[in-house]
Amino acid sequence: MSQNTYCEPKIFIGDVNITEFDSFKITEPGSNQINNCDIQVSDVLLNKSKLLNEELKIYLNYGAEDSTPIFRGFIKQVTPSNSIIKIRAVDPRGLLSGNEGFVFNADDINN
Repeated sequence: MSQNTYCEPKIFIGDVNITEFDSFKITEPGSNQINNCDIQVSDVLLNKSKLLNEELKIYLNYGAEDSTPIFRGFIKQVTPSNSIIKIRAVDPRGLLSGNEGFVFNADDINN
């Protein structure tokens, strides 16, 4: 999404406002698949901070009457370079799926 639209998007990693981002793209594939978000950040100082598994929130109009995040998830992939950092986050359902997912077994005895 471009920052030249009528809204003023804000991105938060944890409680830190990320002011220098180039773009973000939210993908909602539907059919009960996990939503994800790709962000390109030009603030290379984030390289040294802990980003994996941090909460990520994106607001379209933070501080306005509708301060509900359009995307809320957890960072699962970080690709740094000299000029930008690419971040991929998945929605909270991503904590239950994949190799890092929480193992849950329910049967008639242990439920």
